[in-house]
Parts: sequence; C-alpha cells; structure tokens
Amino acid sequence: MTFDEDKTPGILQQLRASVASGNYKDAVLLLRHADAGGRMRADPGVLRSLRKAVGEKKTSGILDAMAFEVCRYCQGGRGLCEECEGKGVFSDGRVCRACAGFGLVRCPFCNGTALAGYDFVPRGLRPAVLALRLAHGDKRINDLSRVDPDADASPKDLVRLLLEIDRYRGILANAIEQVRIQGSGASGETSMYSSPIRSRILARCEKANDRAEEALRSVLDRLAKRCASKAERLGKSTPKGSVYARRATAFGRLSTTKRFDDSPLATPRALRGPAVS
Repeated sequence: MTFDEDKTPGILQQLRASVASGNYKDAVLLLRHADAGGRMRADPGVLRSLRKAVGEKKTSGILDAMAFEVCRYCQGGRGLCEECEGKGVFSDGRVCRACAGFGLVRCPFCNGTALAGYDFVPRGLRPAVLALRLAHGDKRINDLSRVDPDADASPKDLVRLLLEIDRYRGILANAIEQVRIQGSGASGETSMYSSPIRSRILARCEKANDRAEEALRSVLDRLAKRCASKAERLGKSTPKGSVYARRATAFGRLSTTKRFDDSPLATPRALRGPAVS
C-alpha cells in the first residue's frame, strides 16, 4: 500500500456509481487503477468486500468483464507468421515449419487465448477470474473434443477447429502459470493458493489438455487426409497439387509427434511439468 491506510472502502463506494448503470467497463478500470496504485487490498478478501458493496449480481458482471476482456495485441489469439508472411508456404512450395503451414502463430502476449493477461486483473480478484476462465476453457475443450467434422469439411474449416482447440489449451497453461506465481507468495505478497488447491488445479488442467491433444491429433489426421485427397484431384505435379501434397505430409507427421514440437500447436511449457509445487 502506498498510503497509510486501506482505501478499499472508499474505492468500493466510488464503484457503486459505476455499476449502477451497468457500466462494467468503467468499474473494471477503476479497480485496475486502484490496485496498480496500491490503494486497494491485494488479497482474496477484496472479493467479499466487493460483493458486500455492489451485490452478487453486479460482482458477477464485473468478474465476467475482467475474465473475458480481449487481448489488445492480437486477433483471436493469433498473429501472422513472420517467416512466411502468413502464407503457410514459401514460393518454392515448402511448408513453413514455424507455423506448420497454418500461416498463423500464437500471440506472445496472451499465449493464443485472445484474453487480456492476468496483469490487467486486480491481484485480489485474480483467483476468481482464473476460476471463471478455467471453467470456460475446460468446458470448451470438452465440447470441441466431441466435434466430428463433416466428411467434406474444407482444410480451412479443420485448421480453424485446430486453432480453436489450441486457444483453450492456452487458458489452461496461463492458469498454471498464474497459480505458480500467486501460490508462491513471491515478493512478500500473500499466497493465494494452498498446496492442495494448486495440485487440484494442475491435475484438472493436465486432464483437460490430454483431451485437447487427443482431439488435435484426430483433426490433424483428418486434415492430412483431406489435403492428400485435394492433391490427388488437382494433380500432384501441378503447383497447387504439390503444395497440398506437402501439407498432407506435414500435417500427418505433426499428428504423430509427442508434443507437437516445433509447431504452433506445441504443448505449452506450463503443461509439460514439472508439477506446480
């Protein structure tokens, strides 16, 4: 705190005016600035104070606004691959290894999630926001892993599905990183997670990631076959047919790698272990 006493009550009083009209954007900015300026308590107790000040419904609205605020540095969690300038292949037909032929790579700021980083969330509210994001990511992975693309799904449709699944793996990885940081009590700050809670979150993320990676392999295999079929129709000796044939080989190979290494689908480092201590 940069002031002599806790300013949280006064901040929350100001907050009531912001949320009275349902303007959660202003409420989020107020809380963010108050936390950044050291004017508000930085422990989970602030959530109880928030609920008491504005009620459960408006607190949920504020947390939702924070949890699903979009990343300011990308579009949908991805950016154009600089190696191939977003084409996925080079002029000689070679498939770009940096993006595996997708033409897109993960945004380094949000890890492909398309969501604003936890640094934009007041410290005392991060556990609540993490819980919302993790529940959403877990559910979306569960839903997407059950998707059975149509037999005539285009390669572009299959790539979109791959990147959507990977987006939610990013949410899992970011959750683990956040638990590791906030659970350690680093820099003299209050530890937000007990060891049992950290272990449960890690196990949940690893289980969800296993489902995601199984789905990714299935879609990659489908994509490889779809590209091979298109190459046959176009003629492998034609420029376009040759590109599809090379992509079929690249996607087929990628589907069998252990952690999708050297690709934009590589297993996020946080999901590779070691376990959160």
